[in-house]
Amino acid sequence: MDKLLYELVDSMAREPGTRQALAGAREQGWKMAIVPNGTTTQQSLKIQKLGLEPCVDAVVISEAEGVKKPDPEIFRLAARRLGLEVNGGWLLGDHPVAGIADGRAVGLETGWVSRGMKWPEREPSSTVTAGTAAEVIGTVVRQCPC
Repeated sequence: MDKLLYELVDSMAREPGTRQALAGAREQGWKMAIVPNGTTTQQSLKIQKLGLEPCVDAVVISEAEGVKKPDPEIFRLAARRLGLEVNGGWLLGDHPVAGIADGRAVGLETGWVSRGMKWPEREPSSTVTAGTAAEVIGTVVRQCPC
């Protein structure tokens, strides 16, 4: 099982510009957390493989915390780790329901990384939409300076 997990993580590719966009947001005073559902081992490996941990202020993995999306508590926990309130926060994600809709339900503004997909008609739309994570981050930072 561990070998399969490592192979899965090794096959992932980071989108160009994501780390630079995160670094730029931090330079402007944004505080950021990664909040994935999943096992601690798999999500930690993914975050390490993508080189994202140094780019954020907190990592809140569902298995480690005993709570997962869509439970609003995971967003409140992430906000507390950042020393912030949920109100006024943003959630950026690539899944319309397990992320964007969950973030909106707890009162977060949302940025959807569409990667060329169409938004499901049955879901309320995100605040911001762009094709890549870097584009979403850049748009949010420009629209809402810290």
